[in-house]
Amino acid sequence: MNALDGVIQLFNGINALRQQLPTEVKIHGIITNGGEAPNIIPEYASARFYIRATTWKLCQEVSNKIRAVADGAALATGSTVKVERFQNEVLDFVINPVLDELLKEELAQLGKRWLLEKRVALARRMQVM
Repeated sequence: MNALDGVIQLFNGINALRQQLPTEVKIHGIITNGGEAPNIIPEYASARFYIRATTWKLCQEVSNKIRAVADGAALATGSTVKVERFQNEVLDFVINPVLDELLKEELAQLGKRWLLEKRVALARRMQVM
């Protein structure tokens, strides 16, 4: 069993999955451990992925599909798969006008300008990046 083959199959499967996903879904991945040396078949390999989408629900749906791809890659290569979440999940961005106004007033007292439109635009860009 070559664990790296499983990771490579996972990348290939995710790449094929991208064709079926909406454009607002972004998946980024790296191989974090591919073995010790080129002439040694690795017993262990690992990868890390970021999955981003415009909504938390869509991100969860894509995560479930990627989990199925990972299970398929493990089955195809005779390896096993372990999924660990390594970063906090971010739920949907929600604009709160009451808190926006309160913050605007506090910043004004400090002599700071408040540009809500720019903040919203930035948040939306970050959500889809």
